[in-house]
Amino acid sequence: MKKSLLLHICCAPCAACVVEALVEKFNITFFWYNPNIAPDKEYQARLESAKKYTAEFSSNFVELHENWEASQKQCDYCYSARIKKTINYTVANSFDFFSTTLLAGLYQNHSYIKNACENPKFYYIDGRPNYYNGKNGLKLKGYHVQKYCGCMPSKLEAAREKGKK
Repeated sequence: MKKSLLLHICCAPCAACVVEALVEKFNITFFWYNPNIAPDKEYQARLESAKKYTAEFSSNFVELHENWEASQKQCDYCYSARIKKTINYTVANSFDFFSTTLLAGLYQNHSYIKNACENPKFYYIDGRPNYYNGKNGLKLKGYHVQKYCGCMPSKLEAAREKGKK
């Protein structure tokens, strides 16, 4: 019998980097908690894309909603808050393991996220080797693929970087 895994999902493209490997080993419940994503139109687009993608695996999808107003990038706090919420939900609902799709992003602080996840129930999977396959595969299927991490400061930073090219 497969063990249960609560998978924090930040977006469909990052999920696509790890889900196919995880679904072979676990009964996955997807966990949406991303209060950092702004503006609301982007939040809704990512949420709907995540729901559509995870429905392909006939898995449960849990949503927790809050709104944050970020005036500056607070990446470490953002990672920690989402991971802490995932751990708390894992324990409260008796999941065998948890993980996060944040570990698939090439532009995320991988070592910080991995360290923040330190817990006996943490299942580590590095999705970075599949990043472009996952992202581009979903883009070809018409899924929403974002161009920034999530918060408004990261959106502005991405726009500035794009302007330098």
